[in-house]
Amino acid sequence: MRVIGSQCDASQEAMLEALLKDMNVYGYVERELESDGKVPAFELLPKDRFGLINWTKAEADGLISPRSTIDGSAPDEEPAESFFENIILLQTAVHFMPDVLFPHGIHSNMISCESCHPEPFKEKNGSNDIKMTEIFEGKWCGKCHGKVAFPVTRFFNCRRCHVMRKTAFGKPYSQ
Repeated sequence: MRVIGSQCDASQEAMLEALLKDMNVYGYVERELESDGKVPAFELLPKDRFGLINWTKAEADGLISPRSTIDGSAPDEEPAESFFENIILLQTAVHFMPDVLFPHGIHSNMISCESCHPEPFKEKNGSNDIKMTEIFEGKWCGKCHGKVAFPVTRFFNCRRCHVMRKTAFGKPYSQ
């Protein structure tokens, strides 16, 4: 971009040209996504305590309107018609790892039931043999988490799901 008719001396014109070099004709900054990994629109969305996008708050505040299916196809039902506000307890096999509280409402408010049922999750409680290694590989919760929702692979994200301390004889295990 060339500044025409400026009343600047050479050094000021060079600074102005350097400033405008990354701007396109509409005034938006063009970025190389490979350079910093940030998507400009995402910077405007609310963040959680770890600096990741808080998709639930963004949806609740009306900033986004999520598609009801992962692949973008039209669902057989509208998510609002199949809203489930229940919280499901998923017990972990490891005695020192807190159990998972799955907030069904947050998920069913954003996506249709068919996105998760009957695959990868069977609807009957206890009928899914979920393993963290498989989640890391993109199965189960990993179908969305790490792609369109917060990643599961960062250590600090464990406490987002694993929140229910196990109890022994009515008292919590010490952690």
